[in-house]
Amino acid sequence: MIYQTYQQQVQETTVAIQNLDKSINKNSLARLAVILGGGALLFYSFQTNSLALVLGLTLGIVLLFAFLIKRQSKLEKERSLKQQFLRINENELALRDQRKTLYDQGEQFDDGKHPYVSDLDIFGPYSLFTLVNRCATALGVQKLASWLQAAATGAEIEERQLAAKELAADLSWSQDFQTKLLFNVGQKMEVKSFLLRYFKEAGFSFGNAFMRFYVPIAPFLLLAGLLVSIFVYPLWSYLAILALVH
Repeated sequence: MIYQTYQQQVQETTVAIQNLDKSINKNSLARLAVILGGGALLFYSFQTNSLALVLGLTLGIVLLFAFLIKRQSKLEKERSLKQQFLRINENELALRDQRKTLYDQGEQFDDGKHPYVSDLDIFGPYSLFTLVNRCATALGVQKLASWLQAAATGAEIEERQLAAKELAADLSWSQDFQTKLLFNVGQKMEVKSFLLRYFKEAGFSFGNAFMRFYVPIAPFLLLAGLLVSIFVYPLWSYLAILALVH
């Protein structure tokens, strides 16, 4: 029954990704149309010597283009999540049919001197670890391996069984969690240690003093240049370069 769910989600997600591809392409064409059409309209508005028309068209083009950029970002983010969701469902089917997985198979934990690890095929391809592992972080992989390497108390076993039962009862939440962590699969760096360094080391802080000052005022500089070009002196070529730099 669960594999029918995986298969259905693969089919539905594939269709959803195809539809998102079409929407992204249409949005890209719309952005191009705004650039070309907006440029033509602005050129026409300059010929009319109507300040109100120039300002209105400029504001409308900027707002429309900003909307399309935001929509593009949203569509691409949604497509990325769908692609990750597709991968984890395809992985479940591949694990069933071919015993192949995109997650760690635990070969590094195989120990011939261990009392039972080698005899019971705990780690490595086609092993118990391969079947149960869905850890996306190095720390998670190590924790799961440690559970399989050492005996647990009865209370610990019951707690883990209850946790597994709770996760199995909410497949949607579990797969959503997998989807959001899939980017980290195969990374050797521990997220915990990385975050500790990130918040402690000054080298990870954003930019330098100039950038921290400049980034917040950049949009206002662009707006000021636009107003100067309209009312005082045309600076359109410089504004175009500045916009590209931004």
